[in-house]
Amino acid sequence: PDESPLDAARRELVEEAGHEAEEWTHLATTYASPGISAEVAHIYLARGLRHVGRQGFEPEHEEAHMRTGWVPFASLLDAVLAGDVQDAPVVIAVLAAHARGLMSS
Repeated sequence: PDESPLDAARRELVEEAGHEAEEWTHLATTYASPGISAEVAHIYLARGLRHVGRQGFEPEHEEAHMRTGWVPFASLLDAVLAGDVQDAPVVIAVLAAHARGLMSS
């Protein structure tokens, strides 16, 4: 509860992907289901990534089986627009970054 959304994003990037970022841009804050749930997502674009390892974090549950990889932004944007990517935070992040001109397609 005392962790800011940006600090949580920084921590999650290390824990889940083993990276740190030089630059962070807030893209959006969304509610999963307003009026039904108080769950909020703060979505950031992280750039200038460097591998640092998970720094002692031991993955459990879904993190233990998660695959990571690099996808060109243009390919990801095409997949979102085609409906092939349907994870809401990913869709929001990709469309917001594209609309703001932060990522070229």
